[in-house]
Amino acid sequence: MIRIAKGWLRETSLNFNPEMLSFLAHRITGLGVVLFLFGHMFSLGTRMLGPDAFNRTMRAYDSPLFHFFEWALFIACVFHGLNGLRIIAVDMLSLTRKQRELTFWVVAVTAVLAAAAMLFFFPTVRDAVTF
Repeated sequence: MIRIAKGWLRETSLNFNPEMLSFLAHRITGLGVVLFLFGHMFSLGTRMLGPDAFNRTMRAYDSPLFHFFEWALFIACVFHGLNGLRIIAVDMLSLTRKQRELTFWVVAVTAVLAAAAMLFFFPTVRDAVTF
């Protein structure tokens, strides 16, 4: 296993480019979303223990730490979805030469949506911003 990891790290360092980072981020965000689903099932499972247990769980989630995790989940889902569309476009529409530009747009749109989402996930940010 360690030999495989060393080989992978060597290959990654030799072929380092933005698309490689996009590939790694796609895998990491996919795993993150899957891990979230297990936690989500656990949270919903507390409903079977009664309304008090469920309400306690929901109150625990109403904290700045969990607001941050919700925001991170939003970013992971947006990036994973947009990057998946980029991969489909590159594969199906023969846009291999536009890969770097498309990767830039995926990151840029994700960053803009992440910044805008702060207004919804962090009540203190929303209260501080006046329109």
